[in-house]
Amino acid sequence: MLVVGAPGRIGATARRHLLDAKTEAHPRVRAIAAASLGGFQSPAAITAAKSVKGALMDDCQLILCTIASTSRLLREWEEHVKTPLRVHTVVVDECGCTPESSTALLLNLRPKNLVLLGDHKQLPPCSLIPPHALKGAFWLNWSPYDRVGVVNAVP
Repeated sequence: MLVVGAPGRIGATARRHLLDAKTEAHPRVRAIAAASLGGFQSPAAITAAKSVKGALMDDCQLILCTIASTSRLLREWEEHVKTPLRVHTVVVDECGCTPESSTALLLNLRPKNLVLLGDHKQLPPCSLIPPHALKGAFWLNWSPYDRVGVVNAVP
């Protein structure tokens, strides 16, 4: 299991599985860093970390990330792994408060399954776009639940 995201926003249990943490903890990277004057920032350690990161990602069967971290995951994958990313299942938690526009990047992954979890009666979709800018464009405030017809969202 790998977790891709910002360390400060991830709980202690998941933090152990962060891609960067697993890379730094890898025996080969640690040995090279210990033998180098610059430690983990030495050119040799950085090169070793890049090769280890690709192997860790390619061997992984479960990757956890937020929608916001998906672009970082794709960038890291393209940089470190030579094979295309094949995604079987994407699970969107709290999708009742996720704007539909945020899920476009997930669909780019071309998953075989898209699982939507959440409660459409809790928080509405939140967006960085100010509400007055959405006037007349009600679909920009839709969640994936609204799109699949779980809720009657047409005004």
